Amino acid sequence: MSVNVSINGTSHSLSEDSTLADAASLFGVTPGESGIAAAVNGRVVPRRNWTSTPLGNGAIVEVVRATAGG
Repeated sequence: MSVNVSINGTSHSLSEDSTLADAASLFGVTPGESGIAAAVNGRVVPRRNWTSTPLGNGAIVEVVRATAGG
């Protein structure tokens, strides 16, 4: 079974046991990488909770990476 979620504005079909960590990995986020923030349905989730934050059907996920420059 799968759930449909929006990750950074793009629809994805993930397994029903997927977590925020799984969604972030789709964007190349590696464990321990700094400068990354993520939110589910408009609520920022602390990095320590990504592996325990499930994604329900219709979840809206935003993953952002800090960049330097001007």
